[in-house]
Amino acid sequence: MTIKRFLLHIFLMIALAAIILFVVFQWLKVYTNHGQEIELPSYIGQLYADAKEDASDKSFELIVNDSLHIVGKRGGEIISQNPNQGALVKENRKIYVDITKYTADTYSLKDDIPTMYGQEYERTKGKLANLQITSAIKSKKADKGEPNHILEVWYEGELIYGQNGPKPGVKIRKGSQLDFVVSKSTGEEVSIPDWRCKRLGLVLTLARFDKLKIGEIEMKGLVTNKDSAIVIKQFPSPDPLSRIETGQAIDIIIQQEKPADCPLE
Repeated sequence: MTIKRFLLHIFLMIALAAIILFVVFQWLKVYTNHGQEIELPSYIGQLYADAKEDASDKSFELIVNDSLHIVGKRGGEIISQNPNQGALVKENRKIYVDITKYTADTYSLKDDIPTMYGQEYERTKGKLANLQITSAIKSKKADKGEPNHILEVWYEGELIYGQNGPKPGVKIRKGSQLDFVVSKSTGEEVSIPDWRCKRLGLVLTLARFDKLKIGEIEMKGLVTNKDSAIVIKQFPSPDPLSRIETGQAIDIIIQQEKPADCPLE
C-alpha cells in the first residue's frame, strides 16, 4: 500500500468518525429536549390568532373553551387561559382559553326587555343598565300623565316602542343605547280655574290635579289656620275663555273668614 492510499484511508476514517459524532450529538440533543418542561407565557389580552401562532412556535396547542361577549372589548381577545401563566408544561400541551365574541349578544325587545311605555324613565334606565344597555333622553313632550314617563323608545334612529307596544322582531345589542321621548308637565294648556271661595287645603289639591302651582300667598287680616283659610282673590283671574300652560303659578290672597259674597257650604 502506498503512502498516498494510506493517507486517503485515514482521511475517510476521520470523516466517517466526524459524521458519526455529529449524528450522535444531534440525537442526544433531541433526546435531552424530549419531555422537557417549558414555562407557559401569558396569552391574556392577545388576539386569539396571534396567540395561536406563538403557541404553535412553542409546540403548544391553543383550544377555545368558551366565548363571551364583553362590552368594550374587541372580538377574539383572550380573557382567560388554563393552565395559567408561569405553569411548567411539556411540548404539545393543550392550552384552553376563553375569548371574547366577535359579535355582540342581543336581546329580544318583546321577550327580554322590560315594559317601557308609560314607565318612569329613571327606574327603567336602571333596569336597562343591568342589561348593559345605556339610556338617553331624546326629547320631551307635553302629556296629560305624570312627567318623566316614557312615551316613545328609539333605537338607531327607528321608533321601536310606543303606545301600540314593541315593534315585532327587534333585536337590541348589548352595550348599545336606547333614546327616549318622555313626558313633561309644561306645554299643555288648561283653562284658568276659579279658586275663589275655596279653602286653601282644597286649592292645593286642585292645583296638583291641574298641574298648576301656587305662587305667592298673601294673607288678609289674621290667619290662624292656613288650610281652612278662604281664597278671596287670585291672579290671573278665572276666565273660561283664557288658558295657561301647566306648571304655571297662580298667586292668591286668603283670609280666615269666608266673605259674605261666597256661597254657603
